[in-house]
Amino acid sequence: MRSKWVYVIGGAVAVLVIGLVVAGVRGGSESAPRPQGVQAGPSTPNPPETHPTQGEYVPPRPVPTPSATRAPRRVRPSESGPAGRPERRARRECPRRWNEVPFLKRWCERNGYRTR
Repeated sequence: MRSKWVYVIGGAVAVLVIGLVVAGVRGGSESAPRPQGVQAGPSTPNPPETHPTQGEYVPPRPVPTPSATRAPRRVRPSESGPAGRPERRARRECPRRWNEVPFLKRWCERNGYRTR
């Protein structure tokens, strides 16, 4: 029981010492006196903000136009069927007994499967 109190008091002292060290490091750099001839900030003033105020017209940003130099997409001969039309894939049928379960039937309908 006594060793438990030793650890508690030792931990509290360690936290106190660490807090004092951190406060000393922080406060030491700010409270140090500065020489009179050295300026703290930049020598040039900051430019005023150029945000529009109410009532000023702000033109919209230009929207880039798509270039017309792009070639049209060609259909490969292997992808196309008769008369250059793409072949239609045969619709598969939903697995048996899935039509009896409502959420599985809706899944089949959403994903292009035929339902009975």
